Amino acid sequence: MGIGAIIGIISSVVQAVRAFSPPEPPPSQMADKLFSQLDRLGQGAIQGSDLQTAFEKIKSSATDSADKLFRNSTAMAMAGSREASSQAR
Repeated sequence: MGIGAIIGIISSVVQAVRAFSPPEPPPSQMADKLFSQLDRLGQGAIQGSDLQTAFEKIKSSATDSADKLFRNSTAMAMAGSREASSQAR
């Protein structure tokens, strides 16, 4: 199969996924949702502590994701190493 055919297949798959994905809300609606999530006290204003909490959640989530990715990739590498050594015997 040629590279052109592979690119065509990938393009078709991407178009199909986009066709069945829900449309993104308008930017103003996304901004309103973000603001309401950050405004923890519902005062109509974002306090410094609100931003601090949001950034701490993002940092924690990113750290957890990185740790999980590292654990999974290490486990996969170890499994591949074991498989390669068992096939070499």
